[in-house]
This record gives sequence, C-alpha cells and structure tokens, in this order.
Amino acid sequence: MGNDGLTILDTQMNISGGPKRRCAVSRASRPKAGLLRLCLAEDGTPFVDVLGRMPGRGVYVEAKRAALAEALTPKGLGRLFRGQARILDPEAQTQILIATTTRLNDRILELIAFGWRANQVIFGVDYVAEGLVHGEVALVFVAEDVSPRAAQEIADVISRLDEPVPLMRFATKASIGHALGRQDVGAVGIRPGTFAQRMREASDRLSGLCLRESD
Repeated sequence: MGNDGLTILDTQMNISGGPKRRCAVSRASRPKAGLLRLCLAEDGTPFVDVLGRMPGRGVYVEAKRAALAEALTPKGLGRLFRGQARILDPEAQTQILIATTTRLNDRILELIAFGWRANQVIFGVDYVAEGLVHGEVALVFVAEDVSPRAAQEIADVISRLDEPVPLMRFATKASIGHALGRQDVGAVGIRPGTFAQRMREASDRLSGLCLRESD
C-alpha cells in the first residue's frame, strides 16, 4: 500500500535510456526520465515541476522520496539554490512530498485516458488477460481494490509468459474507471511501443517517490 494514504506501485521499473542529467542531491548522472525538476516560484517558494515544462531556474533530483526530502530541507535548499529559496518548515516539506506524489498519481491516470483515445490501452480483467496471452500487452495496471481472484487471474497469466510483463497495483477501480469514462475498471493493459515506455517512466517516478528507505 502507499504511504500517506496514497497509492504505490508494486514494481519499480528500470529506466536506462534517453538523455541524462545530474541529480543535484547525489551528484550521480541519471536518465532524465527518472528525475524530478525542482523549481522556485517568483517568491522563492520551491515546487516540483512534474511535467518539466515550467520556465525559470530549476534543478534535477532523482525521483526517490529520500532524495527529494533531502533537497527540501533548509540545508538542501540553501545549497541547491544558493540562498535564493524560501526555507520550508517540516510541515511544508511534507506537503510538497504529498502534493508531488498526488500529481504523479494523477499524471498516470491522465496518460491512461490519453492512451485509451489513442488505441494504446485495453481494459477489463478478461480483456487484459487475453491481450497478455496474445502478446498485445507490455505493462499492466491492476487496481488496489480489485478482487483477489481477479488479481490472481492476471498474475497467473503473466507467470506463464515466456517474457514476464510488469504488473503494478495502482489507484482504485473507481479512479481508473473515471479516467476511462467508465464506472469501475479493475485492470488496464498498455500496448507495446513508445507509449508503454512513457507509462513505465511515469510509473517508476511514482514508485520511487512513494517508497521510504525502510520499505
């Protein structure tokens, strides 16, 4: 389950391709798709630019809870922004972590909706299971509140595949259904291709931000 009442993905993906940037906390070079952009508002308040499109100065931080939490401390902000950032108290730091996790969660739902319109998504436990058998699914999302029987059905299909497909527990049937213009949807399959890679990258960032060091 997720922390702070938020969802968490069971499986964290391994992003290795694409352009790289240096994490401002660890100083390690990482694929840009696995980083978050930390920016300053006009008044110096830090915020996370989830889509990476906001103008102005920003630094990249690895999409891991510990890294972002360290960046938001007074010492971290002072070092990363050379005294230009507004210092946050512990409550404000926590709120940014929660807000960022929520936004990443919403981003995956937005991508699912987009993917459905672009014919890159199939949904429903039976349809996803069938798609897996025929090699038409590269990534699976299963709602956290789906029945154990349904979740096991998909897991069993995946276990019989020559090449395992990542299965992730994510969100609720109602929230996934809302993204697809339906009532409740228990499972979503993403077709192979570029869009599946985008979904994997988004999933990895959410997973990394939800996980604590002790998890």
